[in-house]
Amino acid sequence: MIAAALQTLTEKERSAVVLRDIEGLSTSEVAGILGSRETTVRSQISSARVKIKKFVERLERGRS
Repeated sequence: MIAAALQTLTEKERSAVVLRDIEGLSTSEVAGILGSRETTVRSQISSARVKIKKFVERLERGRS
């Protein structure tokens, strides 16, 4: 389910959320790796988390 949810994200969102939430890197480290500002990374992660939540909710509604 997580792999499918990750595929719904843009490449930058996916990279940011994987590095931060799955790999456990700090926002600063993710920003350095992606060549972005920390504020951009925080925004991408926030957007990605919302999209993942909506994806999971849609799946759960489909199972009911």
